[in-house]
Amino acid sequence: MRILILSRSESLYSTRRLLEAGEERGHTMVLVDVLAAVRQMNQPEVWQKGWFLGLLGKGDTAVGMGPAVAMVPRVGSSSPAEGVRVVRYLEERGVVTTATATALELVRDKQISLRVMQDAGLPIPLTRVVRRVGSLAEAAIGVGGFPCLIKLNHSTHGRGVLLIPNLATATAVWNIIHRRQKQILLQEFIKEARGRDWRL
Repeated sequence: MRILILSRSESLYSTRRLLEAGEERGHTMVLVDVLAAVRQMNQPEVWQKGWFLGLLGKGDTAVGMGPAVAMVPRVGSSSPAEGVRVVRYLEERGVVTTATATALELVRDKQISLRVMQDAGLPIPLTRVVRRVGSLAEAAIGVGGFPCLIKLNHSTHGRGVLLIPNLATATAVWNIIHRRQKQILLQEFIKEARGRDWRL
């Protein structure tokens, strides 16, 4: 099977392990730099010469070696919009994916993600949206008090997540974050997690 790994760099541990694991199982693994793919999409004359057709195994290019039948998007926070474009393009051409373009867009918005999980009956931490500094104390009470978490609505991989011990710290963090984002999420701190990252 031919599998595309969409990632910015082979030096990333998770990307490297995916490539190794696929090769160990006899698959042809192809690393696709998301930004390079977008550059190709933005140059129709290059695009028509078969760069993407090569990825799909339909052109005579160096990438060649049979049709791409699957992809594993590893779209990081440095190029989310570009990653979604490439995944959508390949999806439209029949490449099976472990994460659809729609799913990639969804996970970048924490409010929508939480609603989807709640609608699916999954347990989620108590969460409040805060749009003004004067609402911090009330929101903290609504999520079980301090300590609690402040999360940026649009972030991934643990970036923009802060453990807040008290209202003074929450206010200081708000004053810094509010320059860039008009709202934050205040979320219940679950002690039982012991600092571990729980993912679905």
